[in-house]
Amino acid sequence: MTVKVPVPPLNIQNGFGRLLLWFGPLKAKHTAIRKAIRKANTVLRSATLARAFPTPS
Repeated sequence: MTVKVPVPPLNIQNGFGRLLLWFGPLKAKHTAIRKAIRKANTVLRSATLARAFPTPS
């Protein structure tokens, strides 16, 4: 028994490869931005808590 599997034409398959190559750097850039935002939020959270709840001196 033979099973026929539909396969897109080669030019469409190559298009997906180009798309993956384009998304790689974009994903890395997005990851770096998210990491920077996470770091900034940590600093801002600490500063906000220090202002909201000052330590008595």
